[in-house]
Amino acid sequence: MGRTMVHLGYTADEFPEPPYGYMTWVNTDGDLLHGADRSWAYASGAGGNRTIWNHKFGIVFAVQGAGRWPRTNAAPHTLEKHIRK
Repeated sequence: MGRTMVHLGYTADEFPEPPYGYMTWVNTDGDLLHGADRSWAYASGAGGNRTIWNHKFGIVFAVQGAGRWPRTNAAPHTLEKHIRK
C-alpha cells in the first residue's frame, strides 16, 4: 500500500477539498468559558484534539482524545488558579 503526500500549496483545481483544520472560538464576550479570563481562545480538531491558549498569560495547553470541555470549571479556570496575575 503506497503513501500519498499532501502539500498545502495545491490550488483548488488540484485539491478541491481543503485539508481538515481546527474549528476555533474566542472568549472575548465571556460566553465560551464563563468566569474565565476573556483572552482565552479554544480550538477543536478531529479525534478529540483540543487546544486552548491565552496570549495574556503566555499559556498554550493541548490535549488529545479529550471529550467536549464544559463551559465552567474547565482547564482555563484551573490554570488561572495557579498563575500569578
